[in-house]
Amino acid sequence: MSDTWKNIARKAQERAVISAATELIGEKGFVLTTMDEIAERAGISKATIYKLFPSKEALLVRVMESINEEMVGEIKELQPGEFPEVFPRLLDLFLSQVERRQNFVRLLTTEAFSHGPFLKEGRKALYHRIIENRKFYRQTIEKLVEQGKNSGYIKDSPKMVSGFILATLKGVVSETPFYQGEEFRKFLNFVKEKILAMVGLGGEI
Repeated sequence: MSDTWKNIARKAQERAVISAATELIGEKGFVLTTMDEIAERAGISKATIYKLFPSKEALLVRVMESINEEMVGEIKELQPGEFPEVFPRLLDLFLSQVERRQNFVRLLTTEAFSHGPFLKEGRKALYHRIIENRKFYRQTIEKLVEQGKNSGYIKDSPKMVSGFILATLKGVVSETPFYQGEEFRKFLNFVKEKILAMVGLGGEI
């Protein structure tokens, strides 16, 4: 097999393992999920997984990186346009990601309190990647808010509005463990309505 096909096969295996790990951690949590279960779900031997990822923690780092990369990729794919069309789409994109990953976030957050910190391996690399992505999110929000200000939708300081939106969205992730099912969807809709109102695209705050 040529190096090109080997790389293609390796990438396919990595995607299968990351997908399986994401699903299982969302169902059972990181602590209770075993590499045997991930191997079975991915249709790959455990030995092969350890060739791709040296440990379960290293796999978790890659899973979290993958989720961040997916979010960044979806934001970059948003078609440029006017503020009233683009901003709600961006907000929907973020909130739908949070809803899809609710169990994943909830279980990891709960386990971090009950079992101590994870990610001793690779924590530094993941931290830098998250900081890099946060800068991208901030720049994206700030650019749109400035557009909204220039278009007359936003009356307040763009810096303050951007800060409020970013702090609110960060808070949504932190609140994820405390909501279930329909109540969580209502919470996300409530957040959406308040943010849209603040940027002049909805009712009263």
